[in-house]
Amino acid sequence: MTLRFFPLVAVLVATAVVAQTPFIYHPDDNTAPNYSAPAGWYPWFTNVTGSRVQTIVPASALSNVTGGLTSLGAFLGIASSSGTSVTFSQVSITLATATAPTMTTTFANNFVPGTAVQVLNATNVVIASPVNGWYDFQFTVPYAYSAGDLLVDVVCQISGVSYFSSSVSTLVPRLVAATYTGQATGAYSTGSGNKYRFGYDPSNRLFATSLGSGSGDLTLSVQNLSPLATEGFLLISTDATHPLGTGPLLGLYPDALTWQILTEPLTLGSPFHFPCNVGLGLFPDAPLVAPPGSLSFLAGQSWDFGFVVFGPGFTYIGRSPANRVVW
Repeated sequence: MTLRFFPLVAVLVATAVVAQTPFIYHPDDNTAPNYSAPAGWYPWFTNVTGSRVQTIVPASALSNVTGGLTSLGAFLGIASSSGTSVTFSQVSITLATATAPTMTTTFANNFVPGTAVQVLNATNVVIASPVNGWYDFQFTVPYAYSAGDLLVDVVCQISGVSYFSSSVSTLVPRLVAATYTGQATGAYSTGSGNKYRFGYDPSNRLFATSLGSGSGDLTLSVQNLSPLATEGFLLISTDATHPLGTGPLLGLYPDALTWQILTEPLTLGSPFHFPCNVGLGLFPDAPLVAPPGSLSFLAGQSWDFGFVVFGPGFTYIGRSPANRVVW
């Protein structure tokens, strides 16, 4: 066990709770802040039957995003027949590349085929009512935004109350199925509007992805690796039984594999403890790819991944939110 093991663990536990999340607002009209005019319900208005809302966020609104999108929020302030809290029996959020600056009335025609990523599919989400503030749904799958107009597709449903609604800000056209039961089309609406805020990580964002379903592949890539980083760790835990990102060590619940990785020496070409910015096309400077079939023996398992980088003198530089891969 290396002499740096215990100080390293102390650093990783401490940094797990201090990561800063910047936000991008659409529309960006926070001068008041102007959250509640004109009055309206979308995108979070829903009922016991459910609702579906698609909105296009233009590339211009995301021009400052240089990393992965990590959350989607709305300003929640109005509830009805809800008592002290509201339970969303379902919240599903999908992000995709929009097909055009305007929408059709058919949900499936508004995003480029093959680009849709379901970043959240949660059940029984309890929200205090009213919260009178922003509520951010944290993504369980990171979304690597690069360019172009973004389509946001939200399906949500509540249980036990008549409706739950949110404050909106300005006119943002959207495609709406106010009572959603799986139909293919909705109504194009500009009657009120909706307002989003996106959380994002500007640097050192790990993306761990697999096709899943026993395909046995894995791609690891880091978006916007800090030029100040000199070494880093890729941590893995096979304990994926908890909500993603809630563990004490970079969002992970460590197991024997995690502790083993923390004792690995710094090695060029290592996928676990590696030098950074060496310019040789190795991870994390470049993606690490295991082709389909190479990891088929892991089929049916779920692993959580964490990523952290340090600078000279082992000074903390940054970390990524945890990723989960279902093999």
